Amino acid sequence: MKTRSITRNGRGFAVLVTVCALMATVSLSQSDADHPIFAASERGNVEAVKAIINVNPALIELSDRYGRTPLLYAVCGNHTDLTAYLLSVGASVSTRDNRGWTALHHAAEIGSPEIVELLIRNHADVNAANSLQWTALHQAVLRGRMRVVMTLIEHGADVFASTSQNTTAVNIALENGQLAVRDYLVAHMQEGGKAIRANAYVGQ
Repeated sequence: MKTRSITRNGRGFAVLVTVCALMATVSLSQSDADHPIFAASERGNVEAVKAIINVNPALIELSDRYGRTPLLYAVCGNHTDLTAYLLSVGASVSTRDNRGWTALHHAAEIGSPEIVELLIRNHADVNAANSLQWTALHQAVLRGRMRVVMTLIEHGADVFASTSQNTTAVNIALENGQLAVRDYLVAHMQEGGKAIRANAYVGQ
């Protein structure tokens, strides 16, 4: 058994990466919440994830009991560099967790326009819906993520898409007091789909 300790950014954080036969034979048909690739991905440790994937590239699509892959962990942790690395080595941008959330849903939830852009450049479906027919736009509106809302619309997000409860993005904005988002969405619709860029919106 070969073991290596990898330290991230000199801050004393270390992930013990065990490079052994177990990694090469882990079953991808089973969830393995204890696999070190999840802890490394959650913390954004690019070096540790690289070391694991170099031994067994198939682990890039390993999922835990919640259906989350290393890519989903990286996105949820707002780790742009790790997200970029995983996409560069073939992580599926269309992977869904047990709720039907894609990486784009999670990026919208945390409010990262940089990761949203990165996912879309790697062919993420901007209008993919989860099990409740919520798109990334719905999620961004719910959380008041104005910059993400603007980014999604600029890349073709459907403002008129409805959830399983027939709720649109405008409805969600109204119901949750996201008035600036509501105004942006309404203005976008009134202009026939031409996205409006306004510095007053970007700052929110």
